[in-house]
Amino acid sequence: MPQLLSWTKPKNGSLKVNVDATFKGGQAGYGGILGDHHGHLIFSIGEYGTNSSPLEAEIEALYLWFRACIKQGYNKLKVEVDSILLVKKVRNMAAHWQVYNKVNHIATMVESSGSSMVHIYRERNMAADWIAKNSLKKKSHYIWEASTTKSRDAEAYSAREVWASPDKTWLFSPGHLSEHSRCMLLLFVLYCLFSIRSYSLDTVYD
Repeated sequence: MPQLLSWTKPKNGSLKVNVDATFKGGQAGYGGILGDHHGHLIFSIGEYGTNSSPLEAEIEALYLWFRACIKQGYNKLKVEVDSILLVKKVRNMAAHWQVYNKVNHIATMVESSGSSMVHIYRERNMAADWIAKNSLKKKSHYIWEASTTKSRDAEAYSAREVWASPDKTWLFSPGHLSEHSRCMLLLFVLYCLFSIRSYSLDTVYD
């Protein structure tokens, strides 16, 4: 019987990162989410940038996201991407010289943090994909932290600048959210629903 694919929870006590990028005409959007084994969203980041190819955009997204997680003290992460080529590049460190340093840095972070990196079907990576596409569409940068109930609509800053300056915060107030922030709140709700559906499927098929 065919099984509906959706986001799946990591093992108990584990954290999982989903990362994706979208590329169009030299412009790129990067998206990522960090979730726990309860299916709770811990934080999400969307960022906009420029790259020369889809693969370079995927590498940039993974680099930015992994570095953000490490800076926040998260380790032993299960990292999921829907690009098998990206996984192979990182595992074999076989990248073009223009992106070799970032690929090497990613591989080092994976090893030093005790993390793992795997390929998944695109259908299981829809939340990260949505953030990436929306960041490209809006040409904006965004951070949402569930653990501190703060929403950061940081169009004036890049994700790197905000992470480097954690005092720059915007209180979470649904009545005063921008259109982009309301979209991200909708993403959080959808994320929770996907987690519940995934749990139901796991229960049925176990």
